Amino acid sequence: MVMAMAAVQEAKRISSGNPTKLIAALTAAFALGQLAGPVVVGLSLPAGSSFTLPSAVAAALLVCSALALLLTEANALPAVQQLPYERTS
Repeated sequence: MVMAMAAVQEAKRISSGNPTKLIAALTAAFALGQLAGPVVVGLSLPAGSSFTLPSAVAAALLVCSALALLLTEANALPAVQQLPYERTS
């Protein structure tokens, strides 16, 4: 739930104009992941197997998505502008 709320706040921050469509897309993607995750793991495991491989794959995907976010976030942020009343020292 915390991640969903953080995503909504980020969508509001990065959207130009009305963020409703972006928030709807993020919510739908989150719901799809919540539905598809257990189904994919359940189908990939033979009866009585351990969850080690699916957990490792999920961790690898999380690391890849974090790296992708970091790489795109560095390019997507606008340059910081100094306000006239801020001190430089």
